[in-house]
Amino acid sequence: MNRFVGLFTQLQSDDIRLSQTIFLDNGDIAFSIEKLFGNYPTDSAQLLGTVAQNDTVFVRDMITGLSNKVFKDQFITSPKSLEYIDLRFAGKVFYKFTTSEKLIEKAVESKID
Repeated sequence: MNRFVGLFTQLQSDDIRLSQTIFLDNGDIAFSIEKLFGNYPTDSAQLLGTVAQNDTVFVRDMITGLSNKVFKDQFITSPKSLEYIDLRFAGKVFYKFTTSEKLIEKAVESKID
C-alpha cells in the first residue's frame, strides 16, 4: 500500500491532480483525475495502470502522454469528454474521449535496471 501512496504523490504536478486510488478486481489500478491542465474532467475520468507495473515506466509514460500536443489540445477543447488515460501497457499511452479513441504515441524506450 505504501508503494501506491508514494506513486499517487509522485504523480501530482502542476498539470495533473488526482483525487483517489482505486484497486480493481482484475489487478488493475485506477487513479481518479480531479484536475488536468487547469480544467476539470468528469468525475469518472481515470488514469489506468496495473498493480504489477514498473512505476518508473508508468511515470515516464504519463509524462510522455500529457506532453503530447494532440492529446492536450483535444482535452482543453473538451475536458468533460475524457474517459481515461490508459498506461497499462509499458511504452504505450492510450486515451479515450467519449467520441474517439487514439494511440497517443509510443513512449521512448529506456532500460530500467
